[in-house]
Amino acid sequence: MIFGLPSAYSFGFPAAVAVGVVMALWDWRFRVLSWLAVGGAAFAVWLVPFLFWGDQFAADGIRLSRTSGMLPAYIGAAIVCTWTARRLFGSVRSSDGR
Repeated sequence: MIFGLPSAYSFGFPAAVAVGVVMALWDWRFRVLSWLAVGGAAFAVWLVPFLFWGDQFAADGIRLSRTSGMLPAYIGAAIVCTWTARRLFGSVRSSDGR
């Protein structure tokens, strides 16, 4: 845990910043936090490392999937943060009328 936590934050922080900036620009431009835009931004942030580094890496003769396992985490975190932002900031209009 001592060694894994810094590396997890070093990989997760840039992805979170990228999705946050995209959604802030989206909100500024359209005044709506769209579920599709949030999912698309998270998918795009996931796609970059997938295209550059691929999906598989070998560790002691075992092939493990690294990047595919991060997709649900990226999209799930983006959805939870969007839901939280909609609940905390009542002035933010959503695409479904809430």
